[in-house]
Amino acid sequence: MRKTRILVPLLAVLAAAPAAASFHLMRIVQAYGGDEDTPDAQYVVLQMCVAGQNFVGGHVVGVFAADGSPAGTATFAAGVSNGASQAKILIATSTAELAFGLAADLRMPALIDPAGGKVCFDPGLSPIDCFAWGSYSALPDPTVGNPFDPLGTLTGDAAFRDLSIAGDPNLLDCVTPNFDDTDDSAADFDANPPAPGNNAGLTGTIPADLVFVHGFEAGATAGWSHVVPD
Repeated sequence: MRKTRILVPLLAVLAAAPAAASFHLMRIVQAYGGDEDTPDAQYVVLQMCVAGQNFVGGHVVGVFAADGSPAGTATFAAGVSNGASQAKILIATSTAELAFGLAADLRMPALIDPAGGKVCFDPGLSPIDCFAWGSYSALPDPTVGNPFDPLGTLTGDAAFRDLSIAGDPNLLDCVTPNFDDTDDSAADFDANPPAPGNNAGLTGTIPADLVFVHGFEAGATAGWSHVVPD
């Protein structure tokens, strides 16, 4: 008996493969440069705008110094499992994992200079997203516009993306015309206490025995400390 060969339509094969934009619709939503007690407790949080953006294997998070020179990178070895809309991806140092009681999806070395710099997801000629802070001076830079808190540092409080630009403060939008990204870090980010989130849907917490030390109390930098200032 002759066997009949069943040919799978090309369109079905293509439909089964990850979409070309399966990592593009994503933004940096938090960045943290450590604090007075734990300066190496650094992290970056990416967030998906729509579902299916979890194919990040081989893609890079790059950190730059205040003058724009490369400080280092961290590369995803594989994709992450949670590809739901609004899912987060945590890139963090081992110190940050311990400080916030949260597992990173990608571990990074302590590359962030709190005084000034830039971080990008997929850095290059056309990065997917970038954020700059403090004394970052490689300007003009159309990927970041003006740096967040140019007279301050990325210490103590974290930089959070303002999600109210598109209207819903609880929903990251990078698809509709008025989405939550103006390519200006000063306009797009606000300072808030650190609250990293990972791909498992967990949120890190600041240990209960820590107190916030403002710059004028500490005499220099701000941050979270085990020591209550006099």
